[in-house]
Formats: sequence, C-alpha cells, structure tokens
Amino acid sequence: MARVRTRELPLIDELAERFARLLPAERESVLVHGDYRLDNVVLGDDGTVRAVLDWELATTGDPLADVGLMIVYWDELGRAAANPVPCSRVVTELPGFPTTAELAEAYAAASGRGIGALPLWVAFGYWKLAIIIEGVYRRWLNDPANGAGAGAFGPAVPRLAESALRALEQGA
Repeated sequence: MARVRTRELPLIDELAERFARLLPAERESVLVHGDYRLDNVVLGDDGTVRAVLDWELATTGDPLADVGLMIVYWDELGRAAANPVPCSRVVTELPGFPTTAELAEAYAAASGRGIGALPLWVAFGYWKLAIIIEGVYRRWLNDPANGAGAGAFGPAVPRLAESALRALEQGA
C-alpha cells in the first residue's frame, strides 16, 4: 500500500492490522483467480461460464477469497449511484440475476464447502479493492493522461474502506 499511497488513510491501515490477526490459517489452498467478477468471464448463450479471463492476480489461497471479492463486485454494481463511474443500467439488478446471498448458497451447494467465514472474506475483498483503486488513482495523479476519468476513483477508496469495516463488523 505504501507505494501507491496518495494520502493518509488510517482506516486502510487499521484494517490491514485487523486482517493480519483475523484471517484464518490456511486450511485449504486452491488456485485463486484474484479478480473474479462478472466482466472477467465469457458466458455461453445458456448462461454457463465458458472461460475465465484476466489471471494476472492469480495465486493460491483460501477459495472463499474469490467468492468474497465476487460478492463485493456484485454489491458494488448494485450500488449504481455510489459507483465511482456511474452507469445507466446495472446488470446485477436485471431480472434473473441472483442476490449475493443466493450466489453464496449456490457456491456452497456446488463446492460442498462451508461459507461461515465468508463475511470476513467479503470484508477483505472490499479492503483489497480499495487498495487496487488507490493504485489506479495514484497512476492517474502521476499522469492524468493515464486513464480518462480515473480521478473519480479517489473518493471511492475511503468509501470502500468503510464498506470493509461494516462487512467486518456485521460478520463478527
């Protein structure tokens, strides 16, 4: 975080300390995409996932890390008015898209894994996204020609950190 820091963000630092204490010991290590979200998949006409794109953040770790981040993106898309880059139509609000609770239950059913720790991973996902967005914002500050509209991302970082804190407190 230090190399992309643009300002003092005490909540980001506080959350880093809390996650260092709270994240569970690795029980299972799987391939984690690291940026699993709707716009990183190719869907077939029947709605099934045909391909997963953008593996640059892939690592190994707890499988709930990808589920948590996917829920963060799903929730963020559902908050069109609060999005750093507003859109006119939010895909996750269209008929036929599941709620985040339904996503979590579908994951649990398909994987056979428990999702009791999912709130922690959702909170971690918000924190991780805040840091990624801060990096985008830093690159824009260094070179405003590097990403039209990226200046709008600055206010999103504290909002995402607050969302991480809320998710952490709700899951506790």
